[in-house]
Amino acid sequence: MADSEAPIPIPSNGPISCVAHCDRARLDETLSKFGAHVVSLDGSQVIDQATLFDAFATLLQREESPLTKWAALQDLLHQAVIDAGVSPVVLVWEHADRLVAADVELFLNVTSLLAGLVNTAYTVDEIDLYIFLTGDTDGYPRLEDRTE
Repeated sequence: MADSEAPIPIPSNGPISCVAHCDRARLDETLSKFGAHVVSLDGSQVIDQATLFDAFATLLQREESPLTKWAALQDLLHQAVIDAGVSPVVLVWEHADRLVAADVELFLNVTSLLAGLVNTAYTVDEIDLYIFLTGDTDGYPRLEDRTE
């Protein structure tokens, strides 16, 4: 099996994986070896629903009207995954720990939405979608060195 057809060899406990932000370069290097289409969400300023939706609107290059509804966000993200036209697609949410510290309930809501998106992309669209959250706290482990 070619590298691009193999599963991405990053430890995961489900549809969303957490990685120490200091390992972002290593994560990118590993993902590039597997031909992943990587998009990054800058979460450094995300502390509430308005800033969360603004960050996703920036990621999705949405300028015509602000995002205000969860269903609209879900639909736009799903369409963006389909429009990427490749598999695997990877969303790296940088500094996700900032939202955890500010509003854990909102964090759980958005990660639930993202987990559902992973499931839909795989079961309906036959697209491998990976979500990685980076952070600087203990809940974001360092990537282990791997030998092939």
